[in-house]
Amino acid sequence: MYERNFFGLSVSKISFDGLSKSSMLGYWYDIIRTYSKYSLSVSTDKLPALSGIAREFSKRLQDTYCAGIWSSDIHNGLSWVIKKRRVGQIQRQGGNTTSRAPSWSSASIDDPVVFSTQKPRNSIQGHLQTLQRDVENIEVLVQTQGLNDFGQILSASLTMTWCIKRGFLQKGLEERGLISRDVLELRDPELEGVIAGVFPDDSGLIGQFHEDAHGDLVKMDVWCLLLGYCDQRSFNSLAVVPTTLERRRYRRVGILQCWSLWCRAGVGWFNDCEREVLQLI
Repeated sequence: MYERNFFGLSVSKISFDGLSKSSMLGYWYDIIRTYSKYSLSVSTDKLPALSGIAREFSKRLQDTYCAGIWSSDIHNGLSWVIKKRRVGQIQRQGGNTTSRAPSWSSASIDDPVVFSTQKPRNSIQGHLQTLQRDVENIEVLVQTQGLNDFGQILSASLTMTWCIKRGFLQKGLEERGLISRDVLELRDPELEGVIAGVFPDDSGLIGQFHEDAHGDLVKMDVWCLLLGYCDQRSFNSLAVVPTTLERRRYRRVGILQCWSLWCRAGVGWFNDCEREVLQLI
């Protein structure tokens, strides 16, 4: 039995005896989801505050910890999406995000999150099937401050081989009254209709999309990494953009969600994706 009073979490007492690895990971996502509801006076304390629990989970899982996620469960760990933005707060710190957490970590933002490929424990509802087997050659590089391997991040990256597909973002879904105004459209220049809705990590991204001087909608190229799918018409994907002219280094900008009610292409959109070695920072 592991006992820890952590921000009043309901999972402060966990018996690891007899638990499968997937059940332990389910507890971990419960912890992150609950922890994200709290505001810290010092934002850089987000990962250090988790370090004690992360160390214990690392022993039990026999897994590599990477700034809030686990290398054997990359798809679920990367699938966090903002549940509700806090009003009046900066959602993602400016400048070098690795001073606090890499862009792919939920510790890089100040909003409550949920994991879009995870169903709540004890839920009977269906959930997305993840594609962990499609990610190969995972290499984790994390440099922390001092001797605490689970503490404050100085730099971090994930390097792996993954299928990646290019599309573009534009404003539009909220104008049709389909979902909230905090969502962008993912489109493909060779296809008609919306591929997916994009939930950005930074609310400031929405403000970059408007009509230009000619009345055309501003667009932005984005690269998509498939996380999981529920059926042939519904999927979740990571949205990333390159950080340098050399296109293989990316940062996360949000989550893509395609549901059959309003997106047509479905998971088949990824059939002709390219497989490449890429790095997330």
